[in-house]
Amino acid sequence: MAKRLISALVGVVILFSVYFLKNDVVFNIAVVIVSIIGLNEFYHAVRQINIKPIEWVGYIEPNAYNQDYEGYETAIELNAIDALSTLQYFKYKPVGVKKSIITFTQLINHLLKQCNAYTNWYISNNVKLDSASTESLVDVLNISEQNFFDEKKDNETDEDVAWCMKDVLEEVAQFLNMTAIAW
Repeated sequence: MAKRLISALVGVVILFSVYFLKNDVVFNIAVVIVSIIGLNEFYHAVRQINIKPIEWVGYIEPNAYNQDYEGYETAIELNAIDALSTLQYFKYKPVGVKKSIITFTQLINHLLKQCNAYTNWYISNNVKLDSASTESLVDVLNISEQNFFDEKKDNETDEDVAWCMKDVLEEVAQFLNMTAIAW
């Protein structure tokens, strides 16, 4: 508790110091940084009392700016994307050393692991072989990883013809008549 109080006091002192510099850009950046630290502290605190907050999991896309900074205000636009959208930047790589036949569960785990943001995923109970079954359809259906690689031409490698991971997830979701939602 004392640690959080001290960090809050330090944050307030930093914000007031930056405010009195009369530089709006530096002040806005400081507010964003202190807000992120505060949110992190909030999420940590509520997890300690066994409350599971819903957090937005995502990233800010990197951008390069070339501004003149001559005016009083300069607008800067940041693009935020969720973690699932980052799959568009990764080429599909086999789960193991080489391409094989895997279950849909293994495939989805492999794709979500690449996001580096999700620890669990859930599937509706209505995706079972029959009402008495305890196994989900994704646990028993298999797929060849070769499906996620286009035909090679001369001097092309697997990486050259591999699908992006977002396309793989979209195809799997369409086949299973499901929707991937970040939660």
